[in-house]
Amino acid sequence: MKLLLNNVPYSAGTTVQAWQDVVFASVPPPGGTLALALEGPLHSQKLEPFLRPGDPAWYWRWNPRNDVGRVALVLHATMPDSSTFQSRYQIDIVPRKLDQEHYALLLRDIEQVSRELVYGVARSSAGATLQQPNEAPLPNILEWYLVFITSRIDRLEQVAHRISRQLQFSARPAQVEVPIEQAHQPSGPLTGHATIELPPLEPPDERLSAVPATLSVSQVFATSDTYEHRMLRSVIDELHRRARQVADMSLSPALQRQHTATMQRLAKLRRLSILEDVPALEQFRGMSHQMRHDPTYREVYRLWQELRQYPTFSVVNPALHLPINDLPRLYEIWCVLHVMDTLLGLPGVAICKQHLFAAATSSSDWALVYTLHLTENAPLLQLKWRGLCLCLRYQPRYRPVRDATAEIYVSLDAHVHIPDIVIEVQAPDGPLGLLVLDAKYRLDASGGLPLDALADAYTYLGGIGLAHGQHSTRTSMVLYPGGEGGEQYASGVGALALLPERVSPLHHWLHYALNQLVLGEQ
Repeated sequence: MKLLLNNVPYSAGTTVQAWQDVVFASVPPPGGTLALALEGPLHSQKLEPFLRPGDPAWYWRWNPRNDVGRVALVLHATMPDSSTFQSRYQIDIVPRKLDQEHYALLLRDIEQVSRELVYGVARSSAGATLQQPNEAPLPNILEWYLVFITSRIDRLEQVAHRISRQLQFSARPAQVEVPIEQAHQPSGPLTGHATIELPPLEPPDERLSAVPATLSVSQVFATSDTYEHRMLRSVIDELHRRARQVADMSLSPALQRQHTATMQRLAKLRRLSILEDVPALEQFRGMSHQMRHDPTYREVYRLWQELRQYPTFSVVNPALHLPINDLPRLYEIWCVLHVMDTLLGLPGVAICKQHLFAAATSSSDWALVYTLHLTENAPLLQLKWRGLCLCLRYQPRYRPVRDATAEIYVSLDAHVHIPDIVIEVQAPDGPLGLLVLDAKYRLDASGGLPLDALADAYTYLGGIGLAHGQHSTRTSMVLYPGGEGGEQYASGVGALALLPERVSPLHHWLHYALNQLVLGEQ
């Protein structure tokens, strides 16, 4: 049986947008009747058919409203003899608001904020630990990274040019093939000590083979390919790679000019004649004899060690592999990262512990690979700020009190509540309350916030509290991809419109909400 969607034949990979009106159509077998049903975790209903005079097709109207994801369609046919058969179809419902351009913006912004969080949270240093609060202010990430590179280029240029002026070659034997007549000429191309290897003679009872045209000669050559110069090559190449990484970030005009000059200087260093045939260092063997006794080469070793002490990083981020039909999940992850970024920007904040990034040494001496984990069974981030403990959680499960004996916060009704983002605030003398944020990449037909999204916010406001029954949610906000600004009602429920490059409402609201908690505690 053929199924049409808005007069277009069904094909694999068919998508519809949220709030899009859809009309299904199909012609039943002779004498048969049809029934069309939706199946899925969020969709389970039998659609009502309608007919048109003189048209053999059966029709069904459907609007997915706010639902997103994959839905299964089952088309049943019943024949006059009561026999039945069915056909199954799948369609994907995608959010109406996010088109391909917004999808790309979200991915790019997630990658950018992930990099900044790695520097802010893990300090991008080998063996960094976050067990103790770190009072050091968070740097401007791009400025710090460029300063790290440019502050070493002056030293690197001085070292490379000194080595070029006082270049010492090392002797290296090599096997070469030379014409036999040149091998016997003292004035030929061979210099220094050469050992000529003659081909073996045939057995005496056989004829001698013809005289060979060439001979294999072991000759000593002068070369600049040394352990020390390979280390110099590696330092230059690594700084060049890090500078290229900065090019992928959003730079101000001043930083862009600085970056361009840096790339030009590094390119000149990579073209130095002494490094023309010198490969990068493959195996580190520590400080060589020449490095111990020559201050110029000792500086190469220091630069190498500094780069290893402050490795660069790559972020393995599951969000970057989400398909476009998982945009609600993508938006959710984006919101979590920006809440975290906002918390780290609080004045005087100190990091106690984090479970967002896990670091592992890569195959390169220069890099750590950070994997982003949105774990649900542990806080993503624990901070100290103005005498309070701030605990950021992702999709925590607040269970009814009978099922959560050891939990501070529980569900105050018979249901398990799972908001997307929660900041648990703890004062020295006990729990102070919760700030709940729920990410909803959904819009109503007019482009505003869906009413059912606010319904969830009210549920979290009244349904989460302490075990003895006290309500603990101070405010419950919905994050959605609307226009600019936000609003919070007297009830404690509100909404913030957030999209890439429009995150200031989140920053302003979160600073205000936390300051209100501090004032209430004083």
